[in-house]
Amino acid sequence: EREGTRGEDEDRSCGSCSRQVAPSPAPFLSSLLQQSYRVERPGTGDMRHGAEGWRALETSFKAMHGVMAGTGPAFAPCLDPELHGVLMRAAVHANRFVREAAHNALADACVVLAARDVSRLESAAGDYAGRIALGLADSWNRVRYAAVAAARALLATLPRDGWQAVLPAILPGLALNRHCDAEGVRAAAQAAWREALGDQGRAWLARCALGVATYYVEQARAASHGVREAACACIAEFVERVDPGAAAPQTPALLRALLACCRDASWPVRDAAALAAARCVAAAPAACAPFLPRLIPIWCAALWESVPSVREGAAVALGDAAAGPPAVRDVVLPAALARLEESLLMAAQQPRDDAGTGNDTRAGNGVGLRKGAGLRNGADQGDGTSSRDGTAQPQFAWGVLAPALARGADCCVDHGYTKEMEPWEASDGAIHLARELARTTPEDIAARLPALAKLARMRHFGASASLQQTLWRSLPAIGRDVGKPAFKRELPRFLDPLFAALTCDQPLVAAAAGGCVSALRDWLGPGIWAGRLTPEQQALQRDSPDVLPPAGRFVARPARPAGAASVSGTLSTGLSSLSLA
Repeated sequence: EREGTRGEDEDRSCGSCSRQVAPSPAPFLSSLLQQSYRVERPGTGDMRHGAEGWRALETSFKAMHGVMAGTGPAFAPCLDPELHGVLMRAAVHANRFVREAAHNALADACVVLAARDVSRLESAAGDYAGRIALGLADSWNRVRYAAVAAARALLATLPRDGWQAVLPAILPGLALNRHCDAEGVRAAAQAAWREALGDQGRAWLARCALGVATYYVEQARAASHGVREAACACIAEFVERVDPGAAAPQTPALLRALLACCRDASWPVRDAAALAAARCVAAAPAACAPFLPRLIPIWCAALWESVPSVREGAAVALGDAAAGPPAVRDVVLPAALARLEESLLMAAQQPRDDAGTGNDTRAGNGVGLRKGAGLRNGADQGDGTSSRDGTAQPQFAWGVLAPALARGADCCVDHGYTKEMEPWEASDGAIHLARELARTTPEDIAARLPALAKLARMRHFGASASLQQTLWRSLPAIGRDVGKPAFKRELPRFLDPLFAALTCDQPLVAAAAGGCVSALRDWLGPGIWAGRLTPEQQALQRDSPDVLPPAGRFVARPARPAGAASVSGTLSTGLSSLSLA
C-alpha cells in the first residue's frame, strides 16, 4: 500500500513537472539562423561582386589585341559598328585596366583599318581622337602610356590631310605628356612627337593655339600636383617657342594660371610656376609687363620659403628677369636689390641653437612644421615625431594615390602653410639671389661681399651647415662675375671660415668647401692662391680628400720617365751632326 502511494505520488509529481517545463527553443533558433545566414557559393547571388566582370572584360580586350596583331588586315571586317561602340565605351570605363586594354586595342584598330580600308579609318578617326584625348589626360600613368601609343598609331596611319580633324584634340595632351614625371610616358610621348610632327611641332601648336592654351590652363588646375607641374613647364615652352603672333593673345590667360600655381600648396608646383613665369617674362616682356607688380612680390616671398629648391628657383627667376630687356630690368632689379639688402644678414637674428635642432629643411627633417594644408608624410605630425630617414617621404605620382593638395586661386589668398619662417632661410635665399644678380649688377654684389663673409662665420644655430653649403657652392660663381680685382680684395675675409668648413665633421659642408677651394684655386691660379694661404691652410688643402687636383691649364703634366731626357739629347745631337756633315 505504501509502495502504491509512492508510485501515485511520483506519477503526480512527474505530471506537474511536465506541465512546468517549457518546450526546447532549438528548432526555432535553427530556423532563424538558417534564414539569416544562408550558405551561398562565392560568385553567385549576393556574394557576386559588382566589378567581377571587369577582369573578364580586360581579358577579352587583351585577347582581341592579340588576335588583331596576329591576323592583321583580315580582322578589319570584324570591326563593325557594334564592336566600335564597345571600344568607345571601354575607353572611358570606370576600371583603369579596362581603359588601358581598350586604348591598346584602339592602336591595333588603327593599324588594321589603315591596311585594309583607310576610308573607314578616316570616318572613325574623330571618335578615336576624342577617346585618345581623354586617355592622355587620365589619372593613371599606364592608361596615359597606352593612350600615347594609340595617338602614335593614329597619326602614323592617318593620311596627312586628315590630321586637321584629329590634331586639335590630341595635340595638347601629347605635348603635356612630354613633361610627365613618369619616365616611360615622357619618353614615349617625346618619341611620338618627333616621329609624327618632326620639325612642324611649333607650327601645329600655333595653328591650335587657342585649344592648346585652354588645355594648359585647365591642367594647371588639375587634381594631381604632377600634372600642374607639367602644365607650368608647357606654358613656359608655349610662350617661348611658339610664334609670337599666335602666342601673344593667349599669354594673359597663361600668366594668370601661373600666378595661381605660384600659390599652390605643393612646393614642386610653386617652384615650377616661379621659373615658368620668369621664362615667360623673358620671352614676351611686353605681354607680361602688366603682371610684374604681382609676380615680383611672389618671387621675393619665395626667397624665404622652407624648401631649399623653391628658394633657389625664386632667385633664378629674379635673376633671369633682372637680366631681361630694359623695360623689365628697370622694374625688377631695384626690388631684387632691396630684398637682398633686407634679408642677407637675417641669419644673425636666428636664435642660438647649440643642440642643433634647427629647421634644417635641406635634410628634410621637417622640424618646426605645424599641421596645415601642405603637410604630408615626413613632416611633424603634431606629436613631435618626424621622418628623418626618408622612409615616410611623400611619393609624387600622377595617379589617384597622389596627395590631395589644396590649389591656389587667382586672388590674394596665400597657399595655406602655417609653418613659421626662420631667419636663416631668408639669408639662404639671399645668397642664391646674390649669385644670380652678380651677372647683371656685379658692382652691387661686390659691395656685399663683406656681408657674405659675416654669414660664413655664423655657426650659432643648428641649420648653419645648410647655410654654409649654399655659400661655398655659390662663392666661385659670385667671384667670377664680380671680377678678380674686386674679389681678391675681400678674399682674406673668407679664408678662415672656408678652411674651418673644410675640416668640419659634416661631410656635405666639407665637400662644398672642398669644391669651393678647388674652383677658386683654378680660377685665380695655383700660385696666386697659394700666396694667400698660411702654411697650415696649405697643409689642410694638400691633405683634404675633398679638394680636387688642379684642372684646366693648371693640370700637372706627367713626369718624364728616367732616361728620357738623355735619349732626347742624344737624338738631337746626332741630327745636328748629320746636318753639319
